[in-house]
Amino acid sequence: MPIKDDGQPLLYDRVISTKFLPVTDIPNTARVRLVLYNISQRPIIYQLKYGTKALITAESGASGTIPAHGTAYCLLIWRRIPEINSWKNMKSASLIMITEFEDSSDPTINEHTVIKIKCSISSSSVCSSAKPPEEYVTFKSSLDLELAESPSSSSKSKVIMPITELQDLSNTLQISSKNEVTVNKHSSSISASRHSEVFYMEAKGMIIIALIIVILISCIQIFLETKSKAE
Repeated sequence: MPIKDDGQPLLYDRVISTKFLPVTDIPNTARVRLVLYNISQRPIIYQLKYGTKALITAESGASGTIPAHGTAYCLLIWRRIPEINSWKNMKSASLIMITEFEDSSDPTINEHTVIKIKCSISSSSVCSSAKPPEEYVTFKSSLDLELAESPSSSSKSKVIMPITELQDLSNTLQISSKNEVTVNKHSSSISASRHSEVFYMEAKGMIIIALIIVILISCIQIFLETKSKAE
């Protein structure tokens, strides 16, 4: 099941970084392997996007479906152009990964995420073509847990991504995606209650002002009547 292209400009939900290592046995190439973990109860579709003349391409796993509680691998290769004689002179580049969770029957829930992956070359390490460095990316939807607890509970979509240390599973950073606003089913009811509270406060203020005006008018009338009797 491919990801649908709506033709709209891409808005990045998150930006992450990864480092490629120059390959010792294949000249003018650098590699990194993305290890994609899906710890959700539902499959997730992913797709990498890059230009036709891009220097960074996916040798395998450019798109696919990660099963529930499953893993996928994506090998990225960066080719150095002949005009540049050293990796130190290579400018950073970027890729785009688009993801969607499957089996979401609720139309109010949007679990479409666009991730920008900033790529750079390591200046201190190298690797062999058989053992590229690995970058870990973990995807999770809190919708699974919340629907299991209560079908009427509010739902959010989240993406958990790693800090950009290579080969380090212990350091992870949890980031709420932009979908959090879209996915919250009860946002409209919360907004309505806030509007009702503001309206109540304004009405209460108007009543107090009206009472003050009535009291002032009564005082003026009493004063005028007293003055008239005195004369």
